[in-house]
Parts: sequence; structure tokens; C-alpha cells
Amino acid sequence: MNIKLSSRMQTIANLVPSGRPMADIGTDHGRLPLYLIEQNIVPFAVASDRIKTPIAALKRQVCALGWEDKISVRLGDGLTVVAPEEIQTIVISGMGGMTMIEILDQCPQTVQKSSCLILQPQRSILEVRRWLVSHHWRICREDLVLEDGRYYEILCAEPGEMVLTEREINFGPILLQEKPDLFGGYLVTRKDDAYRLLDRLKREPCPTPLAEEKIKQVEALIREIDEVMVCL
Repeated sequence: MNIKLSSRMQTIANLVPSGRPMADIGTDHGRLPLYLIEQNIVPFAVASDRIKTPIAALKRQVCALGWEDKISVRLGDGLTVVAPEEIQTIVISGMGGMTMIEILDQCPQTVQKSSCLILQPQRSILEVRRWLVSHHWRICREDLVLEDGRYYEILCAEPGEMVLTEREINFGPILLQEKPDLFGGYLVTRKDDAYRLLDRLKREPCPTPLAEEKIKQVEALIREIDEVMVCL
């Protein structure tokens, strides 16, 4: 079959622990679980999504491959279709961080019984890091991927305690420590985005106290990015 993944999905696949059953939440067409089974990385995968059309297509593909005992394709909302202790690794990618947090909070027992979370939020990654801290998960790996002109942050966490500074929440504890090749470009992009937001806020004809506070926060972020960039 020889399934090919995008750079973002390949990076996620590389983080999945071998030999452990996994669940891909919001699987779409199921390319990640198909790849993981094809490469014998995992023995079993749950592929779930709440959209009927891709799930129906994936079911047909799994059936055609004779992999019904290796990939369980399920239509449903988040982790509600996964039983506690059924899987050990949870992958959630390609959606907003707040939606990810809602999915994780919806099924706490299933999350607690898992040994690995791999998360790739499209936004609100600061809130995801704060959630991990408060729910006793320790970030053990962070990766950056540049795909189609956009930077993606990917987190891998395991059960454990973790204390993060505000800077580590903002930029990632592992990224700050390891400073991967893409980190400089990522910081430049964060800074450019911050300046664009600052410009919009300052153009408001009658700024509210809330907007003025936001301006101060964005200006502080820009200063912090500059401080981090000096250390590269």
C-alpha cells in the first residue's frame, strides 16, 4: 500500500510509541492509523471522527485491506467512542486547542488510563500547555514543522508532574531548551503576527480598557520574543 504522510503527519507518526494500541481522534480519512498499521508500529488503532463521509470511506478501505481486526473505525464525538484501557496512546491533531481540551475533559477516565498524549493544536497552544500542567501531564517532546508556509507545534506528553514558567508556556519548554533549526523562523513569525495584532488594536478609534490591556500584553510579548531571539 505504501502510504505517504505530509511532513506534519509524519512528525506525529514518529512520536507514536511502538507496540502500544492508539487512538486517532478526528482521524478524517485515517491516513495516520493506516500508516502506523502498515509500518507495524502499533498493533491496533481506533480511528474516530464525527463526520460520516470520511468514516464511511475509511471503513470501506479497512475492509478491503482485511484490517478489521487492526483498525476499528468509529463514528462519534471525541473520546466518547473509546473505552478506558482500550488504548494507551491518544493522538489529537488539526483542531483548535480549546476543542482538544474539551475532548480530553469529556472523558477523564480514558485519558487517565493512557500513557501518552500527542497533541497538535492549530491555535491556543498556551492553554493546552497549561491544561497539561494542571492535569498532571509532563511534556517530554516538542517538535516544530513548517508545512505550506505555516509553523505547527507538536507536543508529546506522559503522566507526571511539571512546573512551567510563563516563558516556557509561551514558547515551549523543550523548544526553548533544544532550539531546533526552525525555532528562529518560528519566532520571527510569532513576532510578525504580534505586530499585526498590535497595529489593529492601536487603530481602534475608541479603545476600551480591555483593548488597552491587550496592547500592553502584546507589547510585552514582542519584548519577550526579542529576549528569546538573542539567545539563539
